[in-house]
Amino acid sequence: MHNSLFIASQSSNIFVTLGALDKLKETVQNIKTWNVCGNASLILFFKVLGYTYEQMMHMLFELKNITNMINSSSLLPEEEGGTIEYMRDWLFQKINENKLFQVNVTLKEVYQHTNILPSYILWSRNKAKIINLNALKHPDITLVDATLASLTALGFYSQYRIKNTIFTNIFSIDCYPYLYVLLQEGSDYLYIANLSDINNKIEINLGPMQQQENEIIKQFCEHNNFRIQNINKILPQNLVSLYSIFQRDELSLEATLGLFKTGNRQGQAFLEGRDTRLEAENYINTINSQS
Repeated sequence: MHNSLFIASQSSNIFVTLGALDKLKETVQNIKTWNVCGNASLILFFKVLGYTYEQMMHMLFELKNITNMINSSSLLPEEEGGTIEYMRDWLFQKINENKLFQVNVTLKEVYQHTNILPSYILWSRNKAKIINLNALKHPDITLVDATLASLTALGFYSQYRIKNTIFTNIFSIDCYPYLYVLLQEGSDYLYIANLSDINNKIEINLGPMQQQENEIIKQFCEHNNFRIQNINKILPQNLVSLYSIFQRDELSLEATLGLFKTGNRQGQAFLEGRDTRLEAENYINTINSQS
């Protein structure tokens, strides 16, 4: 059985990831070490608070600026300081509602109380290196700071400072930094990765820079998908490859549930040894034919 996990997600594929984890919950229920990057940090945030994956999906859907998060690569000006403050207040609110921890809970305290070892793979701009921010080496970093540092992205907020370290978007450096996971004696990893495409045929209006934004996303998808496919040759039994089409514009509950179900079906396909991408494409085609 696996005892360690690495998840990378960005934009709307966080909901696909949640759906897959829901189907894989028995596989991951005893995993102790959780490595995350990108908005997968929000999955870990709610995991240590004890929520189910379906509950996480609904909480994230209710997030006021979820549209800004999934529309990463936006080139329109944003008031980044306000975005950070809103996200910090929202995370504080969720901790207070849960009542398991205080808002300033540290990674060490999370580990002590839950036996889940939180680990965040981040890019430090001023130190020019990838850092694994975890409860063993950085025990006094707060859960909220580690989560916020992971959410940096073009169009959301570009950087986040913890003490003297400036963190920026890890995906601009390494779209799947699996080589930087926390390794301990006896580590047995399960890896979850996302392959995505962008649907240019959907007629939406995201502003005057939409064409350029779509090109940025398309180039990222090409880079990311090529890298994941090569990694799959190295880790064929331990890598869960999830496929989805990036959801841009406003996110409806129906679309959110669709992404979650797409991940759910791929999780089942992985457990049965079937092609996860083929399962996703068949499900998406079925849904499109019914609309």
